[in-house]
Amino acid sequence: MSAHPVRWAEAAPSFFKRSEPGTWDPAKQKFEPLVGVPRLQALEGDLPQFQLLEFVEWDLQPLSKGGGLNVLEISEFKQTDTELAYRYRLIHCIQTKFLASWEPGGLDVDEGHYHAKWTRSAGGTLRIEAEKRLRYAREDEVMPGFSRMLNLLNPAMTSLLMSELAFYGVRDYLVGRPSPVRLALDKT
Repeated sequence: MSAHPVRWAEAAPSFFKRSEPGTWDPAKQKFEPLVGVPRLQALEGDLPQFQLLEFVEWDLQPLSKGGGLNVLEISEFKQTDTELAYRYRLIHCIQTKFLASWEPGGLDVDEGHYHAKWTRSAGGTLRIEAEKRLRYAREDEVMPGFSRMLNLLNPAMTSLLMSELAFYGVRDYLVGRPSPVRLALDKT
């Protein structure tokens, strides 16, 4: 089973447009993708810690249209045939989009963890625990009070996102329902 961060774009293409392992260079303000053996190690789950470029977009009309281009640090990564766990935290928010325009920065907090474990006894039980924290930065707001409004809406939007990605996506995959959000479950 896998909801591996490197496979987020495969798992939920309606939300994740890109999820690529690499390294953020703050001096150059550039993300360099991993190549060769380090890339294969990230894909196979052999790196306990790595950086990831995350590009997301959503259109939840009439609620919200937006996106983000972020560099995350994935840590405490563990993957076995019955378990997947990791933590993530924001290294750098490159851009965010709300309504119509992409602006530099936007988030100053994007962190959490994911833990899925399959227990084979008594018919099997899948337990998923996911936590996410987001906060929009005031210094990057386009108009006064905008980050405050986004932070007030944040719990509802994050709950919707986590329900769709962490719960319904897994459930729909396991029961074979077509879903716009499918977690990449593969053989490990």
